[in-house]
Amino acid sequence: MPREPVSKIFLLLVCLSFSPGPLFAFQASTTVIVHASKMTFSEKVDNVGDHVVFWGIATGENTWLAYSLKALPFKNFTLEVEAGADTAAGRWPKVGIAFNEPDNLETEFQVQSLTTTTFMQLGKFTPGGNDSIIYFVFTNDYWDPNKGHDVNLKLRNIRFTGSPSTIVPPTVPDNTLKIMGDSVRISWQPNTEPDLDGYKIHYGNASGSYSSMVDVEQETSHVLKLPINRTYFLAVTAYDTADNASSYSDEVVFYMASTTQIIPGDTVVVEEDSVTVRWDANSESDLAGYRIYYGSASSSYSDSITVGLTTSYVLNLSPNKTYFLAVKAYDQSDNLSEFSNEVVLSTAPVQPEINCDINEDGLVDLNDWLAFNASFDSNKGEQRFRENADFNKDGKIDNADQEIANTKCLNPWSGITNN
Repeated sequence: MPREPVSKIFLLLVCLSFSPGPLFAFQASTTVIVHASKMTFSEKVDNVGDHVVFWGIATGENTWLAYSLKALPFKNFTLEVEAGADTAAGRWPKVGIAFNEPDNLETEFQVQSLTTTTFMQLGKFTPGGNDSIIYFVFTNDYWDPNKGHDVNLKLRNIRFTGSPSTIVPPTVPDNTLKIMGDSVRISWQPNTEPDLDGYKIHYGNASGSYSSMVDVEQETSHVLKLPINRTYFLAVTAYDTADNASSYSDEVVFYMASTTQIIPGDTVVVEEDSVTVRWDANSESDLAGYRIYYGSASSSYSDSITVGLTTSYVLNLSPNKTYFLAVKAYDQSDNLSEFSNEVVLSTAPVQPEINCDINEDGLVDLNDWLAFNASFDSNKGEQRFRENADFNKDGKIDNADQEIANTKCLNPWSGITNN
């Protein structure tokens, strides 16, 4: 009769796929120049190649260009535009600046130039926390059909200049997770941004809802002591000296089992939809192999697999499920040892396929960002836009979908040129 394959089991979860793209990478440059033709147009605005022309509506409605503030690697900025004008009866056009809606004008400037080759300074702007779009609005269209007088506005390039203290945010850290009894160690490779200030660990008992946070400052490895017999959801963010934060890393799901069930010796590595089981080799001379037992209920194993003399084996399991697992050894007479102590593990949920074409026009651009923004909180926008904007398919459009949008869709939604 062989002895048990191990006297102790150690549960180790390692998330090897922890490499999401950053919300923004740190940029030494603090200047972004956007050609007006790369922005979103209202009616009566035409791209004529070198610049765009605001013909105006003359009905009390304003024509405009729109650009996503999320495409900028800084919060606050100085704004300059290459603007020109047609004149009529001594009138000059005005360009207004608004946030979120074209009617929310903060200020306006008169354009007294016939060419679009010189930058006109519009001053410094500090958008609010809820501001997500900047509008360039033609505010004083004028047309006199009797005299043939007309005023039009022309824009060529828009230059945003931020300061190093407003650069957002560091890249997302890559994480490794180890469970040890009633504690868990989270480790990551250090970020390389020169203004990096530290890291925060966020965790809770529901996906995307982190009720607890620990600021570990400059640490790149930290041990959390947690209550046992619970499932936890954990993610990490980095922050810089201006308190700008990265987006959440991919979420790790793990189960803190009772310390009487976790017995050092065996190792279980969870990688998305597969589990690698490892254990120390037995020393009996008549040892013939090992058998892995697993199922969805404690001590009730619906499946088993004989793996021979190997001490490492990969199991392909269903995603988003909790499994209970144990190992036996058997000898050449097919005598079985007792079960090793049970290990409890959770496989990660399937990540939904992300389609950034929210408005279904076959293009991925700022119009999709506007459609997503209109669908936020599920109280606005067309029904099909709301369905497409629900990236995690949980029936609502909220901050969890915003995080996915920032990570997966922000770059294709934004057309920028960095100097």
